[in-house]
Parts: sequence; structure tokens; C-alpha cells
Amino acid sequence: MTQAELDAEGRAFINDYLAFWGTEKFAGLYHIPSVTVRADGTVHIFQSREEIERFFSGVQRAYDLEGAKRWNIVSLDVKAIGGQSALITPDWQMLRDDGSVVRSWRQSYNVVRIDGQFRVLVSTFHLP
Repeated sequence: MTQAELDAEGRAFINDYLAFWGTEKFAGLYHIPSVTVRADGTVHIFQSREEIERFFSGVQRAYDLEGAKRWNIVSLDVKAIGGQSALITPDWQMLRDDGSVVRSWRQSYNVVRIDGQFRVLVSTFHLP
């Protein structure tokens, strides 16, 4: 696979991530089991799709309380880490309705290709 093809696959994954946010399809983007390291340094291990759905439902409620209405990807880096996995790293901006920034962060998704689709194995906020 060329870097251009990998970049396109990584971009498609992030586009799905945004499109599926808040829907039943979102949890399907994660491998079972999977791990997330959040911005506050907490680590969460998911052993089922239900755990993923429950956790991200709470994340969505918190984002809603902060005024988040949409997200912007400032930059995106995709690196192969073997034939069937990659590290996808976007710089995110969480935006209000008026386009002002609630907050920005960098996050990496270590993904594995399962049945031709990337699935998140580990998600890590870049901690300061």
C-alpha cells in the first residue's frame, strides 16, 4: 500500500468517526477489547460493545454541556505500523455553533484492519 492510499484510508476512517459519532454505528469503529487514554490521564478498557456505547454516551453528554456542536480536523497524520495496522493522529478542534473553539487537542488512534476495516485498538490523548 502506498502512503497516499494509507492517507486516504486514514482520512476515510476519521470521516466515519465524525459521521458515526452519537449513533449506534460508532461503537463498531472500536476493536473488542480496546483501550482509551483520556485527556485527564485516566485509562478505560472496553471488553464489550455495550461498554463502548455507555462510555461514549457519557463523553457526548459532557461535550454537549461544554457547548460542542461540531468538530474540525486541523491536521491529520497517518503512519503504517505493519501491514495491517496504522497510527492515525488528528489535531481536533471542538467548535460551538458560532464556530468559536471550545478546545483543541491531539489524539492518536492505533488501528488494526479487521475484515478490511480499521478498528481502534488504542486511543490516546496526547498529554501535556
